[in-house]
Amino acid sequence: MGAAAIGTGFSVALNMFIASIFMPAMTAEFGWTSSEISFVGTLGLIGMLTFPLAGRLADVFGSRRVMMFGVIALPSIYFLYSLQTGPIWQFWAIQAIWAIFSPLWSATVLGRIAAGRLVLARGFGIALLLSAPAITGAIAAPLLGGHIEAEGWRSAYRVLAAVVFVAGVVAVLLLPGQGDRQATRTDTRPTAQAFQDIFRSRAFIILAAAMVLCNLGIIATGLQFASMLIERGVNPRAVGSYLSAYAVGVIIGRFAIGLSLDRFPTRYVAAIGMGMPAIGFALLAALPGASEVAFAAVLLLGLSQGAEGDIGGYVGAQYLGPQLFGTIFGLVTAFTNFAGFIGALVAGWLMYGSSSFGPFLAFLACTTALGSATFLLLPKAPSLRAA
Repeated sequence: MGAAAIGTGFSVALNMFIASIFMPAMTAEFGWTSSEISFVGTLGLIGMLTFPLAGRLADVFGSRRVMMFGVIALPSIYFLYSLQTGPIWQFWAIQAIWAIFSPLWSATVLGRIAAGRLVLARGFGIALLLSAPAITGAIAAPLLGGHIEAEGWRSAYRVLAAVVFVAGVVAVLLLPGQGDRQATRTDTRPTAQAFQDIFRSRAFIILAAAMVLCNLGIIATGLQFASMLIERGVNPRAVGSYLSAYAVGVIIGRFAIGLSLDRFPTRYVAAIGMGMPAIGFALLAALPGASEVAFAAVLLLGLSQGAEGDIGGYVGAQYLGPQLFGTIFGLVTAFTNFAGFIGALVAGWLMYGSSSFGPFLAFLACTTALGSATFLLLPKAPSLRAA
């Protein structure tokens, strides 16, 4: 579990907490618009193919073998970011490469370790593993922000690439091989049968629909998070602190929801956990310029982001078994990326000719509330011992 936590801490999920730190400096230098950056969300369609593929490879061949390729890919992509010269197509192209290769080093690949080794504390185990990127992000965000101010964003990307590579190598060396008795059992059924079993599950269909509705705002809490907070009235110098608070919220949400999933009915925990950002989005939309309100809203968004991974992984493992964790988590991530694609189109339309995030945030408050209510349709969960 320790090696898996190190690996997850520096995986693709770390980018969620640090990507927006780079955007103000890059947009100031290159003059990119919010609408141009929002187009990146449409590249999530690539992830609809690559995340399920990475998950299935992990289920069949084991997490360690798949992650080895990711340890080469992710640091290389971070270095590519530092080579940009201004045209927006370069940013789009690198993001496309990211969408193709980043799933190889992700919770989709590594999460099956916790899902397979723990049963009665599965929710806590998944929470422990998935909280690692938030912990790393809480530390890295202000450090990267300071480095960008002192040395520039290109230097920061290169330092990031080096640190991520070293952490990845350490994790791969410590992870159990597939022949190790600590390794989670691989799935031996034919791939077509595995996908058929998943899509026949009512629980998975409900989970996928709810995740789409709850994740239309990925573009606002990802690449554009810092820009959105500044537009909503947050002091640019304080953005790093807000992003750290977001990461802390993710950590709290991970453990609170993980422990709750082990003790209370899944559908109620999911509905409450995924409903919190509806309040956060509504506060940001209705009260721009109120820094205390914005801080509270960011914490709510973080709590829900923490809940998201726990719920997706837990529901999949509990209803369909831990041997399919990678495949299920990959599919959930694929639907999440689809939501990002739709959300990016909506953001581009609502923000066309305007720099205000207000209308888009109001839209997200409504869709997130609907998505959280969808979790209440989940059937009664099977026994944990049987899962």
